[in-house]
Amino acid sequence: FLYAAHGCIYYDVKGQSSASGREPVVLFRGLGRSSRHWLGFDEQLAQHYQVITLDARGLGRTQAPMDFGTSVFDLASDAIAILDELGIAKAHFMGVSLGGMITLATGLKFPERVETLTVINSSIAGLKRSRLTLGAMHSLARAVTRPINHEYSLTPMLVESNDPDRLREIIDHHIDIQRAEGIPYRTVVK
Repeated sequence: FLYAAHGCIYYDVKGQSSASGREPVVLFRGLGRSSRHWLGFDEQLAQHYQVITLDARGLGRTQAPMDFGTSVFDLASDAIAILDELGIAKAHFMGVSLGGMITLATGLKFPERVETLTVINSSIAGLKRSRLTLGAMHSLARAVTRPINHEYSLTPMLVESNDPDRLREIIDHHIDIQRAEGIPYRTVVK
């Protein structure tokens, strides 16, 4: 945990240290997803890199709440504070969806700390129109009232798989994470 003024930020480090020649990579997940949602990708990547995952404010094992004023630049600052704690001067950054926005914000705010940026399924979030289909909006709205059941409709939209058993395994894993962590986004209203 990184102990910050706004609360504790959970992070994990896998793979050998950067001092042993392994380049550090910071991974950010998307909206409502914690570091547990990497589903082993982080472990595979750790065979070649020092992998740093974190749970953004309001998610997973992080105890710091997210409030309505929290920006992607604030979340980027959290990641840089973790690098400072680990004594890492520069890292590769990779993010999916909201994590991609945090990755871009890291590059804008801290260019001297960034080796490379990898942005996946994301945008700069500057459009004034919805980027979700009506079906996806409906699934997200249902998720608020039925957090466990939404995985059955949401996961097939996010994960491409022709193997129904593999898809069911991913859904079950997501449900287990949600049971362990609760409903995503612990927020605080000022």
